[in-house]
Amino acid sequence: MIRLLYLVVCICFEIYSDVSYYEISDIEVKQVDINGYKAKQKALDTSIKKAFDSLLSTEFPQINTTSANFTVNNLQSSIYDYAIDFEKISDTVYVGRFTYRFKRDGVVQLLRNAGHNVQIAITSDRVRVAFPRSDYVANIKELRKFHMHIQEFDEMRVVCIIDAKLVNSLDKLSIRYLRL
Repeated sequence: MIRLLYLVVCICFEIYSDVSYYEISDIEVKQVDINGYKAKQKALDTSIKKAFDSLLSTEFPQINTTSANFTVNNLQSSIYDYAIDFEKISDTVYVGRFTYRFKRDGVVQLLRNAGHNVQIAITSDRVRVAFPRSDYVANIKELRKFHMHIQEFDEMRVVCIIDAKLVNSLDKLSIRYLRL
């Protein structure tokens, strides 16, 4: 029951917030240390860097940089939130799977501060798609797999940017959408 309430609260914050973000999921990390707690702390740092590298390769392939050029504190400033999708901890080992949502403006600012000329543009390989809000909320778990960037939302609809190659895959979900 608490998980359901947490999910509803998170969805409401997602829909009504002004923050647009990049979502990177399925970041898997295994870390060993002298105890499980220290292993988890190291795993969190490692997962942030892996998620940021994944973000760079999918959203900014033209930029020649990696997370190694940034401190974990710098990267944390661009994180909107994160979720631990799975974790297993023992005396010395931590294994986890994470989902990170990076603030779009925070990532752009971070890259610009590092000297990269970053422009956010919808290219021919990215398209805008609008979902009725109720359909988006009802299918959020399935839609997360598409790594969509939420561009705008209101009480009626959610507009996302999605890889053009994946748009036809939305038909398999039986969800209403409109390509803009």
